[in-house]
Amino acid sequence: MDLYNQVYSIEGSTLKCIQNYIRNVVGLAPVIFSGRGFFQYLFGLIPNRLPVVVDGNLLELSKIEKLTVE
Repeated sequence: MDLYNQVYSIEGSTLKCIQNYIRNVVGLAPVIFSGRGFFQYLFGLIPNRLPVVVDGNLLELSKIEKLTVE
């Protein structure tokens, strides 16, 4: 499951026609998504509560004591 839900539209629907029009004008198709809200879980822009797995090696970074312009 994803952190956000994407709204899919069927071919020939009003939403699909609007997306195709915007894609022809701008060059990118708009994506309509929803997550959860602050006080309710039906819709909003906050990601859904799901575990996130990160895969990869850790980066070891040294601490910079004094910052310079460079």
